Amino acid sequence: GAMREVIFDAPKTVTWVQFTVTRNALSDMVPGTLAPLPGTNVGLTEFQVYLAPVFPPVIPPLPDPGDFTVDFDDGERPDGLLTGRYPDSVNGIDWYLADWTTATDPTSNGNHYLTIDFPRPDGETPAKVYRMFILPRGKVLKSLTVHFPASPAGVPVPGGANVSLSQGFQGLTIDGLSGKYDTDWTSPAESNIVAVTIDMTNLPANDLNDVWFDDIVYGD
Repeated sequence: GAMREVIFDAPKTVTWVQFTVTRNALSDMVPGTLAPLPGTNVGLTEFQVYLAPVFPPVIPPLPDPGDFTVDFDDGERPDGLLTGRYPDSVNGIDWYLADWTTATDPTSNGNHYLTIDFPRPDGETPAKVYRMFILPRGKVLKSLTVHFPASPAGVPVPGGANVSLSQGFQGLTIDGLSGKYDTDWTSPAESNIVAVTIDMTNLPANDLNDVWFDDIVYGD
């Protein structure tokens, strides 16, 4: 027999079909013709239909109106890897599985901040990493504080490291100077995913997690 597959690309209909057609061997044919001998079968002998499961789309809940700030100082969770939604509400950020972690600034009075769980000992590669987080539906990133590593003398190094942020078609590059940055992005954005690139190519002595973030503000 011969097996053929036919794919129908239409939603909520047959999406996978298998059928088998039996052909007769030459010994089953009338001598000198391609006609089958009496009693032999030619044609469709098996027909199987497999329906693809249809799942409803997963739509995240609508957040409350207004702006929100995540500063990691609410005591809701201990320092460590962030997964899932934090803060744990419809207004929280989904940190997905992007290796974000929180830590405590030893130079401050217990201030907690966000960084990545990706040390780079002895200048090993990679010197650039890509991460993301997902804002609630309809929200846009408005501002955040970025801390860059300083030179041994304690002076920031412009151009030594940079962070690039984007949400949809809106982007911002922050070049080496610590401080608070406003994005001036418009809402609604084309996407609620914020992509983050940390580039430490010009600072081989520093770890990638020497760049950290705080006071993330997002809203309508």
